[in-house]
Amino acid sequence: MKNLEQLLKQAENIGVKLNPNEAEKLSVFVRMILDKGIKMGLSGRESEEEIYEKDILDSLLLAPFVPLKGRVLDVGTGVGVPGIPLKILFPEVPFYLIDAKRKAVLFLEEVAEKLSLTNIRIKHTRVEDLPHEPHDLILGRAVSPAPHFLEAASPLMAQDGQIILQKGRKWATEEQETLPVLARSKLKISRVINGLIGEQKLVFVERVR
Repeated sequence: MKNLEQLLKQAENIGVKLNPNEAEKLSVFVRMILDKGIKMGLSGRESEEEIYEKDILDSLLLAPFVPLKGRVLDVGTGVGVPGIPLKILFPEVPFYLIDAKRKAVLFLEEVAEKLSLTNIRIKHTRVEDLPHEPHDLILGRAVSPAPHFLEAASPLMAQDGQIILQKGRKWATEEQETLPVLARSKLKISRVINGLIGEQKLVFVERVR
């Protein structure tokens, strides 16, 4: 498959080498998005190529930051991005995917069963309603504005954990609005790096030590 072959090459370019089993599972996931996820209104993508480029590769960019010993929380996961691609790469790491849309949870439960994913929890809930259990990595992609997200998610972050926000052009205005929340929650932006697409940024947030 041409798009999968391109993904393998692009993934290697960002330091992620996929084995045949991982590549096959990602291919099945993409097909499920095309066949069902789009029809359910969980994705606005229009082609397989677009899913590979804007969802799968975009998720793999986060692979170097997944803690091998810890728990990962994907907030507002939607169609399962970035949680499912990362879970495929890290089968032993506990992943917790949440979304406020019940249809997203139903879709992801089907995905997890189809791909034989274990050590994964999928729940219909909002981040504000989660019990304050510590997570080592919290992911937020295409979710609420940064100030609101950090206010809700920071109580769920382990002492040595981090939050990674995937933000687009809105980050330019949200950054200043985030400062009061950071101060109240004793957090800091440790770094901001460019993503792969357009004006995308990866915003890393940690506790002030």
